[in-house]
Amino acid sequence: MTYKSCISMRIANFILISFNIGFILALVWFGFLYLALEGEMRADFFQIAVLRSMMLSFAVGLVVGGFLSFYWHNIRIEIGEDAIAFFRGKREYVYLPFESFIFVSHVHTDHIEGMVALTTTRYIRAFLRHGGRGTDYRCHNFCKETFSSFIAHAKAASIAYEQATGRLAPLQESKNWVTAADADATYHGGVFRFEINQRDLGWFHKRLFKWMFIPFAIISVLVLLTTPLDMIWISIWFSVSLLALPTLMGGIPLLRLARRSPKKIELHQDMLVFDNDNFYFSDITQLKVTAPLYGAGALFPRFRRVTIDAGGYKSMYILGDSLDAMPGVVNGKRMPKAFPEYEVLFMALSQMFQDRPEFFVVEHE
Repeated sequence: MTYKSCISMRIANFILISFNIGFILALVWFGFLYLALEGEMRADFFQIAVLRSMMLSFAVGLVVGGFLSFYWHNIRIEIGEDAIAFFRGKREYVYLPFESFIFVSHVHTDHIEGMVALTTTRYIRAFLRHGGRGTDYRCHNFCKETFSSFIAHAKAASIAYEQATGRLAPLQESKNWVTAADADATYHGGVFRFEINQRDLGWFHKRLFKWMFIPFAIISVLVLLTTPLDMIWISIWFSVSLLALPTLMGGIPLLRLARRSPKKIELHQDMLVFDNDNFYFSDITQLKVTAPLYGAGALFPRFRRVTIDAGGYKSMYILGDSLDAMPGVVNGKRMPKAFPEYEVLFMALSQMFQDRPEFFVVEHE
């Protein structure tokens, strides 16, 4: 199986790299010309020199951006029967045999105050089987869908290699699909049963909405009452814009939670149940699950989702958020948790799909 860099990502990075390099070089040239030619040359000559230096700077940016985006970061990754290989053009520059390494995915995202994603960098992290720190290998210009599919197939190929070489017993040879570590209060009579605490569900967004909406509403009322009639439309526009902020940041996420969050979940040996919706594992063509530690520690919590493709239909459920992964007590205060058993559910689902790992996709963003 071969995976290649996405053309849309290459074009976007080409534009971004070219502009950044050109802009920085233009600033350097402008400062140099200003200091070197001030008071010695005519204004029109100075303007021509600056214009030419800007054109040269952005030309250099286009060349460098093209080289990085369409050659150096234009890679392909091949998953074979016994190894994963990275290629740049026809040259192989990374070779990771299944015999020596085990793999996990790693995604790093930079945010502005946890809200706006600036950059997302995707890696496959390789660990030596006998121990040691993992090494990250960047999947340059891989889009989200390509990266998720690549990770799923890499894990599937690794498991197939382990089974073929006798390192891992096939799933059907094991009588117990639940490990002893999972046998806690959620597991009874061969069935996992979970309940989502509706009182603590979305508590962060509830507080955010309350703390922002009430003072903003008071300000809006005061503005409307003190504004002359001939300017009332401006006040209405200001009030609506002001109240839109808490609605977008708190109200809309709460509406999504109310629509998409189940009250109970059951995991049987042959099916998955969300409230009254039943999904048989034999009908599921893809199961996307948010990584348990995704968003942990971020300023704004990230929802944990389970997306199921079955019978030609797609269903999505929200199972709490990343705040459930935080410690139970922070600075002496209890942290509300809507679904702290999410990791148990994640591990159980991962084990259920051990014989079909290409259908089990872990989302990190």
